[in-house]
Amino acid sequence: MRNWLPAVATIFVVIGLMILAFMMFLRDNDAEPSAETADPTRAESLSTKVSSKVRSIYPQRGFVTLEEIGHLGLAEKSALEVVRDGHVVARLRVTAVEGEVAAADIVPDSVTDGEEVRVGDAVVPGRAVDIDTRVQAADRIATGRVAQGGINAKWGYVLIEDLQGSPQQGDEAYLQRLGPAGGLMTITSVEPNQAFLEPETLALQDLRPGDRIETRPPSIAKED
Repeated sequence: MRNWLPAVATIFVVIGLMILAFMMFLRDNDAEPSAETADPTRAESLSTKVSSKVRSIYPQRGFVTLEEIGHLGLAEKSALEVVRDGHVVARLRVTAVEGEVAAADIVPDSVTDGEEVRVGDAVVPGRAVDIDTRVQAADRIATGRVAQGGINAKWGYVLIEDLQGSPQQGDEAYLQRLGPAGGLMTITSVEPNQAFLEPETLALQDLRPGDRIETRPPSIAKED
């Protein structure tokens, strides 16, 4: 029996050393920076994934509400992007913030073709300059109608009246019933409640008195 004691003691010593070595390995491993921390690029990409969610949608009024926004530091006019499956679906501009909830307008013409904003979509910080530029341009979208006797084939101009909006000289215009693909015109001058247009790719014979015309800034037209 006594001859076994040294052997048993040796076994316990070996086990103890193995446990100690394992604990030291765990300590050293915890002390090493993770791949995400060691790689600034990876860390930056993860930070862009910090997001909130779309809580509710009011499509007819063009705005949404957001939840879980506390960590984003949002304020009025903050720029946001709606992201799904790694792609930007739409852009938003914050209009009000209260606690963990915010309201935001859907930036006109920013929704990807064939897509729509959905409840539960992720929302991440966006590009303020780009969004503000599009919002300012969208504010200039206007409508009017071809005036009676306003089609002058001899001089090549069209007069529209009953303007709704604030078009400017140089803006583009098109027939609502045909859309931009049906041909474009350019605003040559703007007067109170009316504007003069010059056909570019739209044939005058396609116009009729009373036709609804929509105008838009060239910046929006180029992004279509």
